[in-house]
Amino acid sequence: MNIYVFSDESGIFDYKHHEWFVYAGIVVIGKQEMDMLSRKFLALEKKLRQKTKYRKMSELKAKYLDEKDKKKLLGVFCETYKFAIAIKLNHLDLKRVFHNQKSKQNYMDFAYRFILRKAFEHMIGRGSLFPDEAFDLIINEDNHHIAECDLQQKSDTIYKEFKEGTFRTTFGVLFPPLFENLRKVEITLRDSVNSALVRGADIVANTVYTSLLKNELDVLENDDFYIEFLP
Repeated sequence: MNIYVFSDESGIFDYKHHEWFVYAGIVVIGKQEMDMLSRKFLALEKKLRQKTKYRKMSELKAKYLDEKDKKKLLGVFCETYKFAIAIKLNHLDLKRVFHNQKSKQNYMDFAYRFILRKAFEHMIGRGSLFPDEAFDLIINEDNHHIAECDLQQKSDTIYKEFKEGTFRTTFGVLFPPLFENLRKVEITLRDSVNSALVRGADIVANTVYTSLLKNELDVLENDDFYIEFLP
């Protein structure tokens, strides 16, 4: 059985003009659950498109939705494990993280691995995942500009850390292995127009981002919604 992750980001990784940057998404265990969630999400989108203002939109992105409609779509994942990491941009080591595009991407990749690990550790702790099982980890991200070699490096690093463990000298953190029987990590960039659950991840990320701006994040935190902060 495979584990599927659908994720998206909200905000811009730019400390000069933005306070927060968010990675968020959902964890789906097995193809049956993935197909069921896709059908539910598509059915609700179809119903929402009966509203005149949504009919001509190529996709129902969270930033264009009424708050009430966004909550309805988020409700599709009420029993699905959700995760998010909120990065307070102006609290980072600005000279190091924002030195160049590569250093920015390295930190963003670190943050992504960090929240995946924390989410999986939480799921293991509550009995939703079993670390001895063999599985493929299939990660689906919203499409964004990243070189093929960088994407492969990202998946290889996640695989090595989760399967073998690693010490990140850059951040001074030891990460022990999580899944010694992990078979592979595959990352695919998907156009959200063609992926219902990537659009679902967009809803999750946007909900966390707007809740941060309103200082209302505490209403989201529960056992099925794991949220971390950096730095």
